[in-house]
Amino acid sequence: MFDGQGINLLIRQPGQNGNGNHFNLLDDARAWGPSTDPNTGGDTWAVGQYVWLRLSQDAFGNNSGKIWPAGTTPEPAAFDLTWSGRGRSGLAGLTTNSINGAGVFEVDYVLIKAAGLPAVKAVPEPSGALLLGLAGGVLGVRRRRV
Repeated sequence: MFDGQGINLLIRQPGQNGNGNHFNLLDDARAWGPSTDPNTGGDTWAVGQYVWLRLSQDAFGNNSGKIWPAGTTPEPAAFDLTWSGRGRSGLAGLTTNSINGAGVFEVDYVLIKAAGLPAVKAVPEPSGALLLGLAGGVLGVRRRRV
């Protein structure tokens, strides 16, 4: 039976298992993993900022996460967070919050890579992407098809 649990890369607020606005790995219902620490130069986030997130898991229970600014910034080679020995199986998914976090975010792209799926390359928006209509909580983003 699928229980919806797995390894997660979460967007976290101050006081939620870390300092400042940070990112945190979680092994659902088992343990909190490493987090970025803005006080020591780790990745942080701000409302209205767009970022790419990558969560990588291998068959040996090694999990890695990386965060980088959206736009034309290339993906960094190194991972920001690593956690070994936390094997999980199941489906990929997104969650909005944990422990009463702010929990509202906008997702423009989801790319899932796994054995047996065709190769896809994500192409980010140009750095001059036009943001339209930030009124009444509605945000439109000009998108480019590849």
